[in-house]
Order: sequence, then structure tokens, then C-alpha cells
Amino acid sequence: MRIWQALPIALMLFTASWFIYTNPEFVESVIDSTTNDSEEATPVSLIIQSEEKWLVLLIDLQDKPTNSGSDLETVQLLLNRNHGVSDYLSNMAGGASMFEFDIHDTILHGSYTETEYGKDVGGIRDSGIGSSGGASGLALEALIAADAQGVNWDDYDLNSDDVVDRILIIHTGGAQEDGGTPNEIWSHFGYLEEELEFNGTTISTYAMVSLKSNVGTIAHEMLHSFGAADLYAVHDELPQDNWKGVGDFDIMASGNWGENSAGDSRPVLPMAATMNLIGVERFVEIDPFDLGSNAEQKFELNPMSNSGLAYRIELTNQEYLWLEYRHKSGIDIALPGSGLLVSIQDDNVGNITLNNVNRNSQNPYLMIVEADENSGLITGSDSGEESDLFKNGSKFGSDGVIIRDRHGTLVPWLIEINYVNNSNLEFIFTTSSLPLISMELINNPVEILADEQVSILINANANCDFNAELFSDDSRILEFNSELELGVNELIGSWDGTSDLDSGIVMGILKCGDVNQLNVKFEWQVIGNRVTTLLYEGNIHFDEVRDITIPLEYDGNHSRSYLIEYVGPLERIAVSPNKITLNPGDELVVRIDPQGLLSPGMYARGEIILHDDFYEHRINIVLQSEFIEGQSSISKFIGGPGQLFAISLALGGLWFLLSISSPNQNKIEPDSDVSDDLEDFSVENHL
Repeated sequence: MRIWQALPIALMLFTASWFIYTNPEFVESVIDSTTNDSEEATPVSLIIQSEEKWLVLLIDLQDKPTNSGSDLETVQLLLNRNHGVSDYLSNMAGGASMFEFDIHDTILHGSYTETEYGKDVGGIRDSGIGSSGGASGLALEALIAADAQGVNWDDYDLNSDDVVDRILIIHTGGAQEDGGTPNEIWSHFGYLEEELEFNGTTISTYAMVSLKSNVGTIAHEMLHSFGAADLYAVHDELPQDNWKGVGDFDIMASGNWGENSAGDSRPVLPMAATMNLIGVERFVEIDPFDLGSNAEQKFELNPMSNSGLAYRIELTNQEYLWLEYRHKSGIDIALPGSGLLVSIQDDNVGNITLNNVNRNSQNPYLMIVEADENSGLITGSDSGEESDLFKNGSKFGSDGVIIRDRHGTLVPWLIEINYVNNSNLEFIFTTSSLPLISMELINNPVEILADEQVSILINANANCDFNAELFSDDSRILEFNSELELGVNELIGSWDGTSDLDSGIVMGILKCGDVNQLNVKFEWQVIGNRVTTLLYEGNIHFDEVRDITIPLEYDGNHSRSYLIEYVGPLERIAVSPNKITLNPGDELVVRIDPQGLLSPGMYARGEIILHDDFYEHRINIVLQSEFIEGQSSISKFIGGPGQLFAISLALGGLWFLLSISSPNQNKIEPDSDVSDDLEDFSVENHL
């Protein structure tokens, strides 16, 4: 190549190489972007469709062989009999969806025993032993075998995005959730360890149940496929309490175990909040501000079991109160009783995608407002009873059973049950004087460091001469005075004294001038510290168990106990305790066990969440596995993908330099042998 061609290209490559080697984050940011796109592409459950088509696979286990004819018949009955799964789902959807189950007519065969698939190891359900791969391994076997037998996967891609949406795998083993042993498989909706791809169609999720599972369990796991979340404390150890979630009022809690008087499986309906989550919109919105101040209006509800609709009232941003008439009849025959079911949904809590929402009775995603006010569901003394439902003559809101939003503000309306019979329920909705302002707290209880002031946000719809005297149960007064501008205003309160207590309750009235606006009641507590670290990047060994030490930055000077969660791919390799007490200056030590999931140069990302009942702080984690064991001088020089790319550019530049030819290199010197050869060359020799 001529020097005037090669030299500029080589210089450009060398310059780019030097820039990228000294700024590796440039390339790594591109990789991060690609990876984040991939992570965002993590399967999101497809909400219920008007035409639902499911592939159903029956697979036996080595020590639980199938009885071909009768077992396939059992599957058929579970799904399609009167009051079977299909009936249940059709009723739930209000007839808006049609369900078709394609039962694969050949029984598949697992390679291992029930214990090898289902054994719980180290507190992890269905981890399995040996090379079985656990329950996920059984699913993988079933899917690969079904593909070999000619299943057309496109039939089960309901939204034509090349991803299979509906797969139900039924095995011949026991059902651990139904009084089984730790060696049996717990029925679940799960993700494959690695996605499968057949002819351009991807499979990453499945629902798995036992042939011995009841209709409620099967429907429960199928609802996860639509995006429903468990509404009991599914992560019992984080933290541990006895609460029942929404109990027997929703199939996603203990309502999947409902039975009629004959003992037949009759799961109750999902609550209206769950229906909305999975795409069944059986509700109408009530907006108090549309009604106006001091207004009164009657509303009527039909039973949800008779295709009725619910009502929803927005309390705060992403917080709602639900009203639904639940009647102990038809599909809801297993309910504890009949009446108006009132619940509060707070989308600010938990993570729906991770199925981690109703983990904490003190800060729930969805909770029942118990009409009897005995907190039976919260304490775990019951799973729901008839007295939890509101009856004729009962009232709630600003009077009766008090309703406050997540920030402690009393609602400016009242609902009174006016009429109830088997076919409908009527209530009267009355508004009071609607406020010009709203209050928002970062947390409730408000968490403050020693000697720190209380901060609140006030959203004003008009200019306001704001003032408030809030009375604390430690005999102090918390005062606010400020001129509010239209929009969001951050205000700092001042105490009129000091306290020896580390927690308490404040209550009082927020005013604009002399006009009462909000009745508020919220808790406060003194905390030892707040972790402020937002990011940690480091290296780990790709196949050895090692600890990483994360330096932490803090506000505050005292100790604090945190619960710890690991989210994302990090969750699969972090094996540290789930509770820790941290003092300012302490570092966070996390044990990493690659478990064969990493290869040299691979990134493991995720989040570490430090939280207590009401507070959480997230630290983004980026870990890269070592390229060469021990991080030798070569691997340190290479460092990561940025340096590798820089070296590649430099080698490219060197290649262009070496390709430069000298001025005489292309001249042909006379040579008798060459001349003789040319003379022998003729057209005839090439025809």
C-alpha cells in the first residue's frame, strides 16, 4: 500500500487506540448501554389477551412414572371440567377472554428422580442435586423434548414478538406447597436459567405445577404469567412476620386454597387491584374533585362474582383505594362472607417484576381495610373473616373507620353503606371542603438524624399563607410557617424543645391563613445514620468464592441495622447475610460465589438494597470477573473491554504501517525466465 494511503489510516487508529486505552469508560459505556437494553428486555409478563392459547406439557419423573391414559385424562379434567381452570379464568375475565389448552398428546420423560429435581438446598427451593438443574432443569428438559416432537412454538407467541408467552408444565411428582416434603417441587412460575431459542422463537418463562395440584394452585401460577404478584409475605425471611397479606380474599394470597362445602377446589377471584394489574379492567374511577366540595352522590355495585365492576379512588400519586362488592356465591363461594371489600394499593412499595411486594405488614403494597378494625390479617390471627367486610349502615373515610393516605393525611370524604342485598350494594359518597394543598413525606415514619429537622413537601394549588402547629406525643410542638407559592414547596419544621425519646407521633391541622386544609398524623423516629453511597465497581474471580469490600459513605454518627437485598444478576452470586448493623466508617463485605455462572471478563450487575420497614437505599453494583487467574500483570494491563478494544486498534494501525511498500517494490526487473514464460502465454492455453 502506498505511504500516502496507509500512514493517515495508521495515525487515526493509533490516536483512537490511545484515547480508548486512557478512557476505557467510553467503550464500557457502550457495553453498559447494550447490557442495560438487554436487562430491560428481561421478560415482562404479557397481560391477559382476548384469545389465550396455552401449551400444556406432562412430564414424568424417573421414580414417579406416568400412567399414560389416566394421567392425560386427569390433566384434561383439571383444565376443562366444570369449575376447572378454564371456567375459573373465563369468569375472572368477565367473558372478555377465551381460553384454549393444547395438551401435548405425548408424555415426556424426565431424566432424574423427584428428589434430584426438587430438593431444597441452603434455603433455596427446588435447587436440586447433582446435574439435574433443579426445577428449572426439569422445565428445560420438557421444552427441549417437546421441540424435538414438533411443537409449533409460534402458536403460543400471543403478541407476535417472537417470545413464547404461555407454557404450563405438569409433572407427576408431589406438590410441596400442599403439605409435601422439602424433596418435592414447589409449584411456581419461573424463569429458565438460560433462554431457549427454537427457530427464532425465544422461551424464557414457564408455569409448573404437580399433577396432584388443585385448581386454585394451577390458576394461581397461571396468573403469574399474566403479571400477577403474590399478595402474602412470599419472602418470609425479609423481614419475618406473621401477616397474611390479603388472605382469603384473593387467589394470589390464601384464596387459592378455597373449597366449597364438598371439599372441591374453588379458588376465589383476584381482588380488583390484581385484576387491573393483569389487564382485566373491571373498575370505574371516582374523583372527589370532579364531584366538588360538600357534594353527595349515590353509587351502586354488583357482585364481582356476577361480572360486577369495582370503584377506585386515587389517594396520592400511585396510591389507590378500591371498593368492590364481594358476594359469597358462584365463583366466590369460598369467600369468608359477603359485603363491601375495601383495600388500599400502594405502587410505591416493592417491586412487581421481582414479585416482591407484600413482604412487610407495616408497609404493604396491598392491604385490606378491616371493617372490624381488629387487625387480624396484620397480626396473622386470621386469614380474613366476614367481619372484615363493610355491611349496611357502616361508614369509613373521614369518620367511622378512619382512612389516611401514605403520608398521614385524612381523606376529605366519607362513604356510608346505604343498602345491601344479594344482587347489589349501594353507598353514599360525601365530600367535605376539598383542600387547596396536599402534603408529601419522603418516608412515614419521618426518619431524622440526631438534631436534624423535620422536612415536608407541600403542593399548593394556589398561593397560601401556610401555618401549622403539630403536637407530638412527647409534649413538643412542631411548627411550620411559610408563604407557599403555586407548585411544590419544601418546608422545614422547628421543634419548640428537645426530647429524650427516639420516636413518636405528631398530629394536627395544616392551614392556609385561618382556613383548615389538612388533618395530618404521622410518625417520626431518630435514626443512627444514612448510607449515601450510590455506586460500586470492582473485580471478582470468575470461579472462586471471594469477598468484596464496598467502602460506604454516611450521614450521621451512630449505628443502624439494615436488611439487605440483592437485585438483578448479582442476586444469583451474592451469598452474604441478609441483615447487618453498620456504624459510620464501616465497610460492607459481600461474599461472592460464582457458582459456575461466570466466565473471564463477564460483568455481573445489580443493586444492593439496604432497607428497614419504611426506608430503602440502593447501591448500583458493577462487578467484572478476572480475565486471568490472580490478575497477573498481563490481565492488569489488559484490564477490560476498553483496553482490549484499544489494543485491537493499535494492532490494526501496525498492520497498515507494515503494508507500506517501498518506491521500487512494485517495479518488475527484466528476467529471462519470466520473459520466456510470458512468451509461452497464449489465449489458446486458457480456452
